[in-house]
Amino acid sequence: MAEIVAGFVGPAIEVVKWVGAPIIRQFNYLCCFTTNITTLKQEAQKLDDAAAGLQGQIDRARDNVQVIVPQVETWLTTSKDIKNEMDEILNKVSNAEIGCLKLRDRFSLSKRAKKTTDLMIEHRGQCKFDAISQPGPPPATRAVPIGMVYEFESRKQIEEDIMTALRGRDVNMIGICGMGGLGKTTMAKRIMNRALEELVFDEVVMTVVSQQVDTLKIQLEIGGSLGLDLKHETSQANRTQKLHNRLSGMKRILLVLDDVWKSLELEDLGIPSDGKGCTVLLTSRNSDELSSMNIENVFRMQVLSEEDSWFLFRERADTCVDDAKLNSLAKQVVKECMGLPIALTTVGAALKGEKSGSIWKDALRQLRHWDPDIPNFIAKVYNPLRLSYNALDSKHAKFVFLLCCLFREDSEIELYYLTYFCMGLGIFDGGITNLEEARNRMCTLTKMLKSRSLLLDSEYGNDLVRMHDVVRDVCIFIAKQEGYIGDKNCNWISSYHIPTSCRLGFLNLHLLFLSGIANSAEKEIKLDSAFLEVIRGLHVLFIEHHSLTSLPQSLKNLKTLVLHFCQELETISVVGECVNLEILICSHCYRIKMLPPEIKGLSRLKLLDLTGCISLQRIDRGIISSLVGLEELKMLLSFSKWEASDRKERENAKLRELEALTNLRCLEIEIDDLALAAENIHLSSKLDRFDIEIHDLKPSWSLPQFSSNKVSLLWDGETHLGEWIKMLLRRDVECLNLNGNGANINLELAKSEKIRWLRLGECENMKRIVTTSMDDDHPLFPSVECLELFALPELEEIWDAPISSTSFQNLKNLSLTRLPALKQFWKSSTNIPLLTNLSRIDIYGCPRLRNLEQLSIAGHDCLSQLRILHIDRCEMMELVFLWNKQEDENITKMFPKLEDVGLSCLPNLATFYQGIGGVEFPLLNTLCIRECPKFTSFVSTTNQNNSEDDDQCHYDDSSRLIFQLSKLSFKELETNLNPFFGHKFNVSSFNELEKLRVYKYQGIMCLFTSSIAGNLVNLRELIIWECYEMVKVIEDDDNCEEEKIVSGGEIRRTLVFPKLQELKLKNLDKLVSFCKWKCDIELPSLKIVKIKECPNMKFFTLGPLTTPKLEEIELRSVPNLTTFSQGIGDVDQCYYHDNSHLFCQLSKASFKKLETDLNPFCAHKFHVSSFNELEMLTVYKYQGSMCLFTSSIAGNLVNLRELIILECYEMVKVIEDEGNDEKEKAVSSGGEIRRTLVFPKLQELRLRNLGKLGSFCEWKCEVELPSLKEVEIKKCPSMNFFTLGPITTPNLKSVEINNEDFGGAKDLNVVMQRHLAQPKEGGKENQEEMVE
Repeated sequence: MAEIVAGFVGPAIEVVKWVGAPIIRQFNYLCCFTTNITTLKQEAQKLDDAAAGLQGQIDRARDNVQVIVPQVETWLTTSKDIKNEMDEILNKVSNAEIGCLKLRDRFSLSKRAKKTTDLMIEHRGQCKFDAISQPGPPPATRAVPIGMVYEFESRKQIEEDIMTALRGRDVNMIGICGMGGLGKTTMAKRIMNRALEELVFDEVVMTVVSQQVDTLKIQLEIGGSLGLDLKHETSQANRTQKLHNRLSGMKRILLVLDDVWKSLELEDLGIPSDGKGCTVLLTSRNSDELSSMNIENVFRMQVLSEEDSWFLFRERADTCVDDAKLNSLAKQVVKECMGLPIALTTVGAALKGEKSGSIWKDALRQLRHWDPDIPNFIAKVYNPLRLSYNALDSKHAKFVFLLCCLFREDSEIELYYLTYFCMGLGIFDGGITNLEEARNRMCTLTKMLKSRSLLLDSEYGNDLVRMHDVVRDVCIFIAKQEGYIGDKNCNWISSYHIPTSCRLGFLNLHLLFLSGIANSAEKEIKLDSAFLEVIRGLHVLFIEHHSLTSLPQSLKNLKTLVLHFCQELETISVVGECVNLEILICSHCYRIKMLPPEIKGLSRLKLLDLTGCISLQRIDRGIISSLVGLEELKMLLSFSKWEASDRKERENAKLRELEALTNLRCLEIEIDDLALAAENIHLSSKLDRFDIEIHDLKPSWSLPQFSSNKVSLLWDGETHLGEWIKMLLRRDVECLNLNGNGANINLELAKSEKIRWLRLGECENMKRIVTTSMDDDHPLFPSVECLELFALPELEEIWDAPISSTSFQNLKNLSLTRLPALKQFWKSSTNIPLLTNLSRIDIYGCPRLRNLEQLSIAGHDCLSQLRILHIDRCEMMELVFLWNKQEDENITKMFPKLEDVGLSCLPNLATFYQGIGGVEFPLLNTLCIRECPKFTSFVSTTNQNNSEDDDQCHYDDSSRLIFQLSKLSFKELETNLNPFFGHKFNVSSFNELEKLRVYKYQGIMCLFTSSIAGNLVNLRELIIWECYEMVKVIEDDDNCEEEKIVSGGEIRRTLVFPKLQELKLKNLDKLVSFCKWKCDIELPSLKIVKIKECPNMKFFTLGPLTTPKLEEIELRSVPNLTTFSQGIGDVDQCYYHDNSHLFCQLSKASFKKLETDLNPFCAHKFHVSSFNELEMLTVYKYQGSMCLFTSSIAGNLVNLRELIILECYEMVKVIEDEGNDEKEKAVSSGGEIRRTLVFPKLQELRLRNLGKLGSFCEWKCEVELPSLKEVEIKKCPSMNFFTLGPITTPNLKSVEINNEDFGGAKDLNVVMQRHLAQPKEGGKENQEEMVE
C-alpha cells in the first residue's frame, strides 16, 4: 500500500511543482510590489552609472578624434529605451497613491518592474567592449601646414602647369625636379593643399624618401596618413599588399614622395604604378632618375627671378638694405645667391639689421670664394650657407649646428639630447653648473640658429628642431672639413656616416651615435667586442632602437649614456665602472627588471631616467640615497614599489632615501601605496619640477601635458598627509588631481596663484568647492585655466558665498561630469566672478541643472571668449541661455567667438537662447543637436512691446541670426523646428555649411527651401536617414536667384550645389523625390550617391540633372524609382537633359533590391559614353529588367574591371543587341564583316542565382575579354552557352560553374558545353535545387 501511495504522491508533487511555480510567481508580483519597485530604482542607478562611465570614455575618445563603434552606440540607445520603460512605470506609480491602485494595475506594474529589472541586469552585464572606438578621419583629408609662404610671380606658372596636369585623368605620375634648396617641398605642399581645396583629390599624403630608402618608414607614414594601421604587420609582403589595396581604392589620392634620390620600384612599396586610384607626385634633384621611372610629366623648377630674389632677401635682411650706402652691396649679395631661396633666406638672416659696409663687403668676398673640393650637389649653396655658419658669433652655436648632422635626415631633433651631448663632450664652459643651466643655454643657442635659418621649428613642440636636408648636406661637409667626422682620426661616429661593420681603430673617438628605427629591417651596426674594444676613450654613447643585449666593459671615460628602446637589453650592471658618468638614460627598455647595485658608485651622476621600464620591480635599498649628486630622477611608467621607513625587511628602496638627494631639482615618480603619503620626509629645497602620482590602483584618467609640476592623489580622506606632500601642494604645484573622499580644497589651496589645472572627483561628501568659511576678499583660484569636477554626488553648486570678481579670472575650460545634485553654479547674486576668459564648457550627466542663465547674467564679457559648448544628459534643462532684462545693443554680440555647439540627450530642451532682442553667432561652424524631442527653436526672442505673437516670439528679426556653420547635425528630434526656411532665417545664414547630417528628424516634410538650398555653396556632404515624414528634400519658394537661357530663348531656373561631393538618403519611408519642381539641378562635384530603403521614391528631380564627376552610385530597396530626372516636356524625349554629363565619371555602381523599370544602361536614355569610366558594377535583386546592357553601352565600358550580377530572376541575357556597334572587322578570305564586342579591362565576372538567364550575349559577335582572370557562374539553370559567337580570354585563370572548377580554360563556350554534358547527381531534384 505504501508503495502505491508513494507511486501516486511523487508524481503528484512534481505536477504541483510544475503547475504551482507559475502561480506562485504571479502571486509574488502582487505581494512584492514595493520590493520590485525599489529594486527597479536601484538597478536603474547602476545602469545609469555604467552608461555614464561609458559616455565618459566616449567623450575622451571623441576628444582624440576617434569614431565610436556601432555596438557602443546601440548599447546606449538600448539603455535609453530601458530607461524610458522604467520612467513610464515610475510615473504611473507616482501618479497614484499606492493604496488606491487597483489590484490589476498593481499586478501589472509589479510584473513590468520585475521584468525591466531583469532586463537592466542583463543589459548592464553586456557593457563590456573590446574597444569602444576606432581611429577617426585620417590626416590625408586635412590641409598640410607649410609655415610662412611667399607668393612669387616666377613660380605661379609652374604651379598652374602642375595643377593642370593633375586634373588630367590619364596622368598617374608627375615629377618636380631641381637642385636642392629651390623650394620643391614647399611647392609640393602648396599643390597638396590646392588639390584638396579645389576637390581634385579626396586625400593627399606626403612622405620623405631621403637618400637612404627605408621601406618600412615610408609604408608606415603613408598608411598612417590614410588611417591604415600597418604597425603590427610584421610581413613586408602583407604590408605592401594592404597598402596597395588602400591606394587602389575608390578614393582619388595624391601621394607625394619627397626628396627622391634614386629610381624607385613603386610596386615594391605597395604603390600602384598604373594610376588606379592614386596619382604620384615625386620631387627629386635628379631628372634622370625620374626619367628612368618613365615619368613623362616632369616639371623643372628654376631659380627665383631677380625681382622675387630681391623681395625674399629684403624680407629676411630687413629694411637696412634700403640704405643708399648698402643698397648696391646688398644687390650684389643677392646676385651671388643665384636665386636660391635657401641661400637668400640664410644669408639675409645672417646680415639682418647689419649697417656696417665693411661686414657687407666681407660677406660678398666669402660668397665669391671658390673651393674646388666642394661636392657638385652642394656647390651652389655651399658658400651662402658657409657664410651664415661663419657669421655665427658663438663657437657653441657652431658646435651645436654640427652636432645636428649626426641625426637622420628629416628627423625631429630633441634639444635634450643636444644638451646631454654637449655636457658629455665638455663643450659648455665653467659657468654652467647644472642641468637646468645647460638646457637654458641650449635654448639660446638653437634660437640663434633658427634665427639664421640654419635650423627650423618643429611642428611637434618647442623641445624639437629640424634641419633642411640641403643644410644638413653642407653641415656634414663642414663637419668633415673640421675633422669631426669622416676618417679614423674623427671625433664622432654616426649610424649614417660609417659602414655597417667597422674594425677601424678610432683613437680620438669621443661620441658614438647609433640610431635605428622601430621595427625596421634596416641592418644594424654590429656592436661586437672587436668593435667596442677600440672605443675606450668614448665620452658619449647614444643607442636607440637597437637589439643590444649587453653593454661593453670598456667605457670607463663615459659621461653620457643614452639607451632608448633597447628592448633586448636585460641588465646595465657594467655602468658601475663608468665613474665619470653624469647622464644615464635607460628609457623604455622593457626587459630590465632590476636596477643593479653597482650604480651606487656613480657619485657624479646628475640625471637618472628610467621612464617606461615597465618590468622594473626591484631597486635595492641604499642605491637611490647613494646618488648624492643627482639633480633629476625620472621613473614614471616604471618602478612604483617604494617602501615605508618602518619596514624591517630588506627589500626595495625606501621613499625616505630621497632625502639624501640634496641637489634634486626634478622628481618624477609613481607610488602605489597610499600609506607612504603619510611619511615625514624632507625633499630638496632646490626641487622646482615634479610629477608625483600616488594611487593604490592605476587610475583611468590621464593628466595634461602642458604642466610641469603635477600632483595626482587618490586619497580616502583618512590617511594623514605627510609634510612633503603638503609642501608640494603649498609651493609650485600647477596641475592638481585629487580623487576620493579626501578631495577637498582648503583656503590655502584656493588662494594659490600657481595651480593652472584642477581636477576634483569621486568625493561622496563634497557639496561645493568654495564655502562661506573662505575669505571673500582675496581672489580664489586666480590662475586656474582648467577646472574639472566629476563624480561628486552631493555637489549642489561650485560656490555658495560672495567671492571676489577676479576669482577664476583665468579660467578657460570648465568640465562638469556626473554631478547629479548640481542645480546652479553659485548661490549668491552679488560679487559674481566675471569669467572673461572662459572658452570651453563641457557638461555631462547633470540632471538637475536647468540652464546656464547665471553665465549670461554675469555680463556680456563672460561669454565673449566662449568657443566650444557641449551639453549632454541634463534631463531638466529647458533652455541654455536666458536674457530677460531690457534690450541691449550689445546682446547681439553675446557669442562673438562661439564655434562649436553640441546638445545631446536633453529631453526637455526647447531652445538654445531665449531673451529680448536678437543675437548673432558670427563664427558658429559646428552645430549638433541629438535626442532633444522638444527642441523647437535655436533662438527664441521676445519683442519688448508685444511678446504674445508666437511667430514673432520665436523668430524676431531673423536676419540677425548670422551663422558661419561648416558642420551641422540633427539627431533624433521630434519637433517642427526647421532652420532652413528663408522666412525665419537669412538665406545667407548657412552659406559656410560644409557637412549636414539629419537623423530621425520627425515632424518635417522637407528640409530646405529653394532659397536656402541655393545658398549652400560650400556644402560637401549631405546625409539624411530615418526621417519618416519627409516627402522631399527641397521645397520651392519661388526665390531661386539663378536663371539661364536655353535653346529657343526659354528662361529656366537653376539650382547649383557647387561643392557637394557625397549624398546619402536612407530609410525615408515617404520620400518621393529630392526636388519636386522643374528646374535644372547642377551637381558639378558630386562623387557618391547612395539611396537606400526609400520605398516611395519615384524620381530624383523633375528637371534636368548634371553630375559630371559622379564616381559611385548605390541604389537599394527603392522599388518605385523609375528615373533620376523626368526632364522638360516629353518624358521619353527629355528623359535626361544633356544626359552625357550624368554618369560620365562613374567608376563604381551598385543596384540592390530594386523592383523597377529603371535601367540606366539603355542607349536611348543615356549617351553611350556615359559609363566609360565605370570600373565596378554590382547588381543584386534587380527585378523588372530582362537585360542589363544594350550593345552600345556595353561597347563603351572600356574601364569595367568587375561585374557581379546576383538574384535577378527576370534577367534573360546580360547584353541586348541594339545593332549600333561601331567596331567591325574583316575576317576570313571572303572579307566577311563581323562585329566585335570588347571589354578591355574586365578581370572578374560573377553570375549567381539568375533563374532565366540564357546567355551572356545571345547574338553572333566576337567577344574579346583580354584581361579576364576569374569567372564564377552559380545556379543559372537556363544558361546553355556563354555567347553565340567566338570568345577570346587569353588570361583566364579560374572558371567555376556550380562549384565545379574548370581551371584556366580559354573558351567559355566549350566550358559551358562540357559542364552541360556531365551527368548531374540527383537528376531532377538537383536541377530544382539549382533553380531554387
